[in-house]
This record gives sequence, C-alpha cells and structure tokens, in this order.
Amino acid sequence: NQPGIANLLTILSSLNNETIEHIVARYQGKGYGELKKEVAQVVFDFLSELQERYRAFMASGQLEEILKAGNEKAGKIAYKKTAKIKRKLGLNILK
Repeated sequence: NQPGIANLLTILSSLNNETIEHIVARYQGKGYGELKKEVAQVVFDFLSELQERYRAFMASGQLEEILKAGNEKAGKIAYKKTAKIKRKLGLNILK
C-alpha cells in the first residue's frame, strides 16, 4: 500500500537478486532511511560497474569489428538481392 517503498523494494530485489520477502524480513523494525541508503548504494554500485564495462568495451575496439562484420554481411545480402531483382526485371545486361 506504499508505492514509494514498493518501488524501492522492487529496485533492490532486481539488482540484488533477492526476494522482496527476504528484504522486508531483513528490514523488519528498521527505518525507511536505512532502506533508501541501501538502495542508493546498490544502484550506485550497479551503475558504476555498468559504466566501467561500457568504457572497457568502447576501448577494446570490439564495436568497430562488429560493425565491420555486419557491414560486410549486409553488403553480401544486398548484392544478392539486387542481382536477383535485376534478373527478374531483365536488367542484368552484361557490360
């Protein structure tokens, strides 16, 4: 019945892989402020790790490799499709 607390519990549960029931039991008799502090720390840790992984990925050069491979694959598919369409339209005149 308390949307703010329910939201915090959902966030904490999602990031900690902990059931809401377990979190509620852990915070039995404790204040709302303590829950907010833990959620803030867990969110901070999650985002910090995510940013670090993003930076490492961007610095690795993998993105360029993935884009290059995708471009080559798309080019081959497009060439085949275009050739097929030209044949069906009678536009495959040899030069």
